Amino acid sequence: MKLIKRSVCMEIKGINNLVHQELNNAKGRPPHPGTMMQKLFLGYLDAHRDRDIYQKDLEATFHIRRSTASGILQIMVRDGLLVREPVEGDARLKRLVLTPIAQEQLSQMQQDLLRVENKATAALTKQELETLFTLLDKVRGSLAPGKEEPFID
Repeated sequence: MKLIKRSVCMEIKGINNLVHQELNNAKGRPPHPGTMMQKLFLGYLDAHRDRDIYQKDLEATFHIRRSTASGILQIMVRDGLLVREPVEGDARLKRLVLTPIAQEQLSQMQQDLLRVENKATAALTKQELETLFTLLDKVRGSLAPGKEEPFID
């Protein structure tokens, strides 16, 4: 087996770790409570407050298993960050709704995310940023469930 000198997957994971470190090193204040996935869920729910969001939407968006999403959401409900509201006409469906506690946390989290995003992209031109997003979309598409693996000889 040939060793890879530089791996896209390792680079992405390394950048992910750096983003976590930046978000947890908010100078002068303690890190936001909750896990990174909880923060991502909150951000997603906030960004899509114009429509109903269900657990299955989070599973598809974040490419996670049902059991993983369920466990994260149970903790968030327990901690008062969101509520599951029944949907009229289908007792099985539960709409996810942010609570006032989550709304308070979101404001500071969004400021921190914007700060990290600006820091991460400061050295990139607009064209380079567009190219990066195009390439990341291709990588994501290649890794999508059900995608055939390329033949490597």
